[in-house]
Amino acid sequence: MKMEKVSVVVPVYNAEKYLKKCFKTLQEQTYPNLELLFVNDGSTDGSGELLEEFVKEHKNARLITHTENQGTFISRFEAFSVSTGNFVTFSDADDVLDKDYVEKSLKEIKRLDSDLLINDFLEFSENVKQNRIYASRLAERRKKTFVSEENCFDDFMTNLVFNRANILWVKMIKSSVVKKSLDDAKNFIPYAKGISCGEDYLFSSLFAYHSRKIVNFHGPIYYYRMHNSQSVNYDSKEKLLWQTDNFLRSMKMIKDFLTEKGTCENYVETLKKLIEKNCGSWRVKAIKFKCIKEFDEMVKNSILSE
Repeated sequence: MKMEKVSVVVPVYNAEKYLKKCFKTLQEQTYPNLELLFVNDGSTDGSGELLEEFVKEHKNARLITHTENQGTFISRFEAFSVSTGNFVTFSDADDVLDKDYVEKSLKEIKRLDSDLLINDFLEFSENVKQNRIYASRLAERRKKTFVSEENCFDDFMTNLVFNRANILWVKMIKSSVVKKSLDDAKNFIPYAKGISCGEDYLFSSLFAYHSRKIVNFHGPIYYYRMHNSQSVNYDSKEKLLWQTDNFLRSMKMIKDFLTEKGTCENYVETLKKLIEKNCGSWRVKAIKFKCIKEFDEMVKNSILSE
């Protein structure tokens, strides 16, 4: 009996330092029938050369190359469009997967006949003390189980403010759901160039909308690398405002999608809570970088004002 193929989508931007570890974690997967889809999103370091060399040596690997940075949304969209697997999952170029991550995730999503499976993740860094905090967060997440069938999309949107629901890279998805979602996602391509923050929310919402059953799985671990310059720890005014703009544009696209489907009124408060939660924490940085006026203006002109 032929084994089902799993496509692994890996967007890459200036990840030369981590790519060899990324290749190793994918090669060591216990599930053999993988399609590895790399997108070099206009890297300016040595990532391109490493990717080209790896793809030449591995028949199950494919490479999409952008001459200039397009953002993670477009990179993932293009990888989804050419994927040939029965299921799709993810790995960022600087992260690590348990060796049985794909095998156990596939077994569970098939056992439960689910369309979308959400795995556990553990943040890690070079800071040992901080890693203890990350481990405690994982322990708390593992106390909660999310399974939805009858009110699948409604349950998902209600949980969107919690990080396991909105994160894309911990998911495994049936290819039929991905294909349906691409028909909606293509409408956002003209507006999505450069978006690399918040696009998880958009893709996750599309996939959830087209799923009839969603489960989370307390099985193998996705190890998410935390960087000093990451997320709300961005160390400059420019990076903070870029992140905020990306996030607010993603929220606007979700709202447009929900409006098109006639369900916006049901979830607009959830989106507003997301904006208040994220931008509320980032506002401290805006004060530090003395860009609070620009920051507040961006938030004010978001869907919060609509």
